[in-house]
Parts: sequence; structure tokens; C-alpha cells
Amino acid sequence: MITFKLSDWRTIPGLAANPVWAKTLAWLETEAPKAAEGMYNLGAEGWSARVFGYSHRSRERAALESHRHTIDLHLTLDGAEGIESDLPERLVKTTYSVENEADYYEKPAACPTFVANLKGMVTIILPGEVHMTGLAVPGFTQVRKVVVKLPAKLL
Repeated sequence: MITFKLSDWRTIPGLAANPVWAKTLAWLETEAPKAAEGMYNLGAEGWSARVFGYSHRSRERAALESHRHTIDLHLTLDGAEGIESDLPERLVKTTYSVENEADYYEKPAACPTFVANLKGMVTIILPGEVHMTGLAVPGFTQVRKVVVKLPAKLL
């Protein structure tokens, strides 16, 4: 999991030099802030962005998941959300959803990593990284965000 300010993406080694990363991050920088809620195709099958918002979820209602073949990029447009992460070998896998391309896990009492994804921050979650999004951050009750689904095979 990698977290950074969107405005800094060109300074992160490897991102600006790769055309897929560059197109994805440039879209987040220029198009996402003015995009209406909905789905946006970014140029290849499975490469899409979804703009949406919601009130924070309790840990009990949030899903602990990982993806096998897809990279998730979470950009917070307004508000904030908490993202927890854990190591898959510490967890018990429960199910796999072909539709969501996601393995789901039993939730431990707490995950060892917590990121407060504030406005303007991007968190990249690589295939196999277990994560739970939409969680509360002190001082915030909701989030408006973009999630990009990037098939790892495009890289």
C-alpha cells in the first residue's frame, strides 16, 4: 500500500514514466475533481474509475478484502476515510467473488495499519494487499471519492 498527495505523483519514481500510471493519475488530477458520480472507462477492459460518496461505515459493516489481479487507487475528493490493512497470512479467507474480483476475510479485532485518506490523498492498493475502506476518521463523517480499478496486466 502506497499513500501520497495526488499533487506529488510526478515525483514518485516510476509513476510518471509509465504511460498507464501517468494516464490514470493525470485523469485523477484533471477530470476527477469535476466528474459527476458514476463510472468512467479509462481506455481498456476493466480499467475504470468510479466517482461516489457515502457516510462512513462501521468496522462491522465494512468488507475486509483483497484483489488477485486488480490494483485499486483511492482518491479522496472531499471529507476523509479510514483504510485499514493487514497481512493475508494473518487472516482467515472466507469467500471469493468473481464479480468483484475479491477475496474476503474474517476481520480481526484490529488491523495493524490504518491510513487516514484525507482530501487530495491517493492510496494505491496492490493485488494481494488486504484492505478495508470507508472507515471513520476523527472530525469527518463522510467521504466523496474516486476508486480506479487498474488491471495489473496493463502494467
